[in-house]
Amino acid sequence: MRKQLILFQRTLGLLKSLGLEFKLLENNQDSQELKAFEKELSNYINSQKGLNKTLLNSLLEIFSIEKEKVSLTATKSELIEIIKYERVFYEKRENLLSRQISDFYNTPFVFNPLISNYEAYCDWSSALTDSNSIYKKIINNYETNIFFVFQKTGIYDSILDTNILEQKINEYEYFLLHIFTEQQTLLSGINRFEEEFNVKTVEESLLLRKNTEDLIWELMYRTYLVESKLELTV
Repeated sequence: MRKQLILFQRTLGLLKSLGLEFKLLENNQDSQELKAFEKELSNYINSQKGLNKTLLNSLLEIFSIEKEKVSLTATKSELIEIIKYERVFYEKRENLLSRQISDFYNTPFVFNPLISNYEAYCDWSSALTDSNSIYKKIINNYETNIFFVFQKTGIYDSILDTNILEQKINEYEYFLLHIFTEQQTLLSGINRFEEEFNVKTVEESLLLRKNTEDLIWELMYRTYLVESKLELTV
C-alpha cells in the first residue's frame, strides 16, 4: 500500500484537501496491486459528481499525470539500457557545448526519446507536501498553462519509487521540443521556430536568433535535444 500512496500522493493530497477520503474496498483482494488501485481511484474520482467543473478537471488532470508517470517507470532490465543511452547522450553533449551552435546548423537533431513533454492547467510541482493551502493555491491558478517533461533516467529512486524526473520547462522550450519531434537539421528547426514571430527589423531578427540559440543551448545542456536519432528499446 505504501507504494500506491507515494506514486499517487498528489491525487490523494488534493482529495484530502477537498474533504474527500479515498479508501480501498475491503472486499477487493487485489487492492494491493497497482492496477487495481488505479482503477478504484479512477472510479472514485469520476463518482464525485458534486464537485464543480474546475475541481473535477483538476483531480482528473493530476491523476492522469501520476498515472502516466507510473506507466513510464522502468524495470530493472530497462534501467540498464537507459544507462547506456544516457552515456551516449552525455558524451555527445560535451562535444556540442564546447563549440558554437552555428557549427551544428546542418547536423540532424531530435527530441530525446527518453523525454516526454506535457502541458497542464495546474502547476503540480509544488504539491509534494500535504498542505491544504498549497492545493488551494494550485486550484486558484487553474488554466495557467504549465509545461513540463518526464525524463527517464538510469537511476531508480527507492524513496519515490520511480526513475522518472519531472521537470518544468517554459512555453518556448516546449514549442522547440515539439518542432524537433521529427528529426531535422538544427537550422531547419530554428527557422521553423522563428517563423512564429513577427520581426520587422534586422536588430529584432538578430535578437531573436540569439534568444533562440540560447534556448537551444539550454535544451542541449539538459539533453532534451540530442544529436541524431537512436532506436530505443525502453
